[in-house]
Amino acid sequence: MDIDDLLRRDKEWRIADRKCVFDWTRRDPITAEWELPPEALRGVRDRSDPVYRADSLG
Repeated sequence: MDIDDLLRRDKEWRIADRKCVFDWTRRDPITAEWELPPEALRGVRDRSDPVYRADSLG
């Protein structure tokens, strides 16, 4: 669950602070590889990540 503190600036609402609460977790053994289709968006560790580009999520 996310807990957001919102702040309005220049007529736009923005998230000022976000806290993520993890109520439980689970670990399962990997029994097979998961194939992603070629058109799947993949995360990367730089600003080219789709999360940074709202227009790419369509």
